[in-house]
Amino acid sequence: MLAVELLDEHASPHMEVWHRAKLADALGLAGSMDAARTRYAQTEDLAIRLGQIRQLVGMLNNYAYIEYAAGSHDRAAAVAERLQAAAAQFGVPLDPTDLDTIGS
Repeated sequence: MLAVELLDEHASPHMEVWHRAKLADALGLAGSMDAARTRYAQTEDLAIRLGQIRQLVGMLNNYAYIEYAAGSHDRAAAVAERLQAAAAQFGVPLDPTDLDTIGS
């Protein structure tokens, strides 16, 4: 949480997205799924706005995995579909970790 709070006008677009994505991951892994979902949605919007598309795909990968691990398989599938759509839309190749999540 502190890393996000300390972001200022000098933070790069990469760091803006990275720290918010990691906060969402931490919240999800801690079982705070409602808070994680809010942070993931904010991070998704920010990544698109800032043109951080590879990070968007990576964040969606983690989000799908965390939903799956939390037992929310329908939500995980929906996020995995968004991951694939974003990769196709922006021409980002899926790496093995993305493909592993999609296949789960």
